[in-house]
Amino acid sequence: MRRSRGLAGARAFSSWLALAKTYAETITAAGQVVAHRTQRMAAAGSDPNARDRQEFALMGQEKLDAAAHSAYAAGSQLMRINQRSMTQAWLAMLTASTDMMSLSGSRTASQFAARQAKLARTLRGAAPTIADLSAASLSLTRAALKPVHSRATRNAARLRRG
Repeated sequence: MRRSRGLAGARAFSSWLALAKTYAETITAAGQVVAHRTQRMAAAGSDPNARDRQEFALMGQEKLDAAAHSAYAAGSQLMRINQRSMTQAWLAMLTASTDMMSLSGSRTASQFAARQAKLARTLRGAAPTIADLSAASLSLTRAALKPVHSRATRNAARLRRG
């Protein structure tokens, strides 16, 4: 049991570390894009050419698109998390109700003790664990960051190529 918790902890740490790497890539790419576009704006001055005007117009639209896709991804993921949580809560409630009915029908002290222990295990297993909450938070954050990351890194690569 202790070993499996240790492995789960290592997997969770590794997953959060991967998310941190994605975040670092995102902010690095965003910084490169901002620097490139700022230099381009300064060089263009008050009379940008058609290519510059197209790039400058693209800046605002990209941010709106990334924000919309990020919000949609986060909302979709949150709906999946809520659906899974509600299903787990419903099943736990049904199981706990069955265990309580069984407990109330106990005829001997040993039967009562065994059924009470079963009810306690059911209730203990029904509560979300830290690992469950961590995994849900991670999946939500990953979903929200993915569209922003892909646009920022794609822009940085495109602008590096010239």
